Amino acid sequence: MIKGYIEHVAIKVTDLEWFLDFFTTVLGFEERKREEKEGQISQTWLSSNIAVLQAIRLQDSSIDSVVADFFDCGYQSTKYLVKKGCKKIGFINGSLEVMPYRDRYKGYRKAIKKYGLEEFVHEATLPTTKYYADGFMGTKELLEKHPDLDSIMVAVDMQAMGAIRAIKKSGRKIPNDIRLISLTGHSIDSILETALTSMEIPAIEMGHYATEVIINLIESSEETKRRRQHIVFESTLRERETT
Repeated sequence: MIKGYIEHVAIKVTDLEWFLDFFTTVLGFEERKREEKEGQISQTWLSSNIAVLQAIRLQDSSIDSVVADFFDCGYQSTKYLVKKGCKKIGFINGSLEVMPYRDRYKGYRKAIKKYGLEEFVHEATLPTTKYYADGFMGTKELLEKHPDLDSIMVAVDMQAMGAIRAIKKSGRKIPNDIRLISLTGHSIDSILETALTSMEIPAIEMGHYATEVIINLIESSEETKRRRQHIVFESTLRERETT
């Protein structure tokens, strides 16, 4: 029998019905209660003796987590562009209902206010699987409304791919006319035709640490339970051709 446990899990995700079915049908969780808003589930409480760990994003402080500092990612990226001389910094983000996007925006906003600049934000309206299209349409929209933008930040790499296409179609050059940076970078960014500057999350290191935490949860007993762990990893700026 698995010894790790979680008494109550509060799940807040876009497709809650699918996640609820997965947790109850596949993992054997039991639904204790739920809250509904406008006829749809807004939150549900589950219980199980299965060890649970939040990875990448923190949704519930009562559950152990190994996450990235998305606030700092947004703040440091904006600060970096300001030091590059940028004064009109656009931001193509995801839905603010999702924690990582919300924290990235908060970091961006703090830096923008610190340097006395103006916000230029496009919040994603397309489904989360349409990153490329959202990056393209978001960049096109921002440049049409604010043709003097000198830089753009995007939340994820696939948005950056769409942004690059839109910038080139507008007749602008990267990075001479406009700088571009992704806030969720991967090593593949370095081998693109135009190598992408990005904030890279230490995914491998986080995976190793998360494995250690979940094993400790599984092996712990009622008598040896310890305080919740919330480990936060910082992203690293990788400067490449787009800035």
